Amino acid sequence: MIVGTKNQATQNYRELMVKVCRGMFDGTLEETIDNIPEELYPKERLPSYFNSIDVERIVCYRQLQSIVGELINSLAPPSKPLSQSLKETINRKKQDYLPGASVITEACHKCGECNIFSTNACEGCVARPCVANCPKKAVTIEDGHSVIDKDKCIGCGMCVKVCPYSAIIKKRIPCMDDCPVDAISRSSSGHSIIDPSKCIHCGRCSVRCPFGAIVMPSEVVDVISQIKKGENVIAMVAPAVLGQFSGTSVQLRAACKKCGFADMVEVALGADTTSLTESKEYFEEVAMGKQKLLATSCCPAWVRCTQVHLKGLEPFVSHTQSPMVYTGDLLKKRDPTCITVFVGPCTAKRTEALMKDNTDYVLTAMELSCIFEACEVDVSKMEGKGDPQSTRLPSMESSFYCVTQGVTQAVIHAAPKALRVIKDETGTLSDDDVTLAPIFVSPLNKTSFKKLKNWSDRKEEIPGNLLEVMCCDGGCIGGPGNVAAPLVGLNRVKKILPERPSFQDIEDVLSL
Repeated sequence: MIVGTKNQATQNYRELMVKVCRGMFDGTLEETIDNIPEELYPKERLPSYFNSIDVERIVCYRQLQSIVGELINSLAPPSKPLSQSLKETINRKKQDYLPGASVITEACHKCGECNIFSTNACEGCVARPCVANCPKKAVTIEDGHSVIDKDKCIGCGMCVKVCPYSAIIKKRIPCMDDCPVDAISRSSSGHSIIDPSKCIHCGRCSVRCPFGAIVMPSEVVDVISQIKKGENVIAMVAPAVLGQFSGTSVQLRAACKKCGFADMVEVALGADTTSLTESKEYFEEVAMGKQKLLATSCCPAWVRCTQVHLKGLEPFVSHTQSPMVYTGDLLKKRDPTCITVFVGPCTAKRTEALMKDNTDYVLTAMELSCIFEACEVDVSKMEGKGDPQSTRLPSMESSFYCVTQGVTQAVIHAAPKALRVIKDETGTLSDDDVTLAPIFVSPLNKTSFKKLKNWSDRKEEIPGNLLEVMCCDGGCIGGPGNVAAPLVGLNRVKKILPERPSFQDIEDVLSL
């Protein structure tokens, strides 16, 4: 399934999250949450999605566990009351949160083996490219239709590519097929299982599973709990999120404040700092000949991938912090007591935030939209004027970080400022010393991972010196936590760029 497209599995999960958000805001959730599975799936009704009402209740229970912030263990029976899980979340500290994806075993379809097979769409054509191009002679024609010998087939997919009628298809297991690092396998019972030591927390599997069987623990309860306590909770909204709602950034800020956030600040402000710092690091490390390559550090799934799977590339990952971190720094300097909540398209940001003192919680754009729905807030109908911004406007370059090549372009545009800083500090490095050769990888999938693995083992084959990797297709605009289709989000972000200053026109990019 594609991010931003409608489907029933996502809608079911979303309805549960809205219930949780609404119950948190009105103070009734603790007394009602234990009854939600039975209320939604009463005994007298026929099952709609799974084999029985009992299974549907268990799946609902597991999903609610995840929504209230618990990393589920499907091997343990669903015996703990949801109200207890809720209490534990409300009382927990930030470091008690456990990130990662989990499989709801009861919801897992135990998809059949990946196979290539011919369908009844085959017309038995004279050309027969499937037969002619099969390297193992696994395709034959019987009774005027193509037939594939599974004992001979090696799964290369050549027949799928050449069939003029698209009559030959390759059946996939969505979660396993889309995991770039092969962290998902099958248990002896046929269920999908996730190896936490391999998982990079990218969230792709949770989007792709058509049964809603893969979930990641949310922090929506943590955030609403802080709002209900009257804390100074600030939403730090990533550039991609500006493309998720119909309305301006001013209206989005007003919507956040109406739901109880003290303020909304754009993470693109921190991206301005990232652009300058990473550009400076490139010149100091690569242009000065200290190292061959600099790899961007904004995508936490990519960074974790180097730490777990690509040890040869890990030393080249930039030490520059992500826009989320720099924005959190700026806000904590302004008010050390504030609660910072990153809102973005990315599930891996929760893993990054656990290691940073200046980001307290992480929400996805989908989770923020559920908060809006629970509070009956429509971004497009919010007041667009009247409330003065608490910060300067971020640059147009940093506002476009959410798109593939956006980070690199911002780093390039920051080069003149970075060079001036270096020259002022050291008096060295001239423009003639700079030969920037960028490489772009997006999405991080099985194919691109193999390429990166090869570069990790054979660094001499890397065809450039600035490597930008974005895990999601097209960049953060295609992240798993988004609600709008990537193209819709991209066009919305593009519309705000003309009103933004260029990076070079901002006098102090290191401030709010």
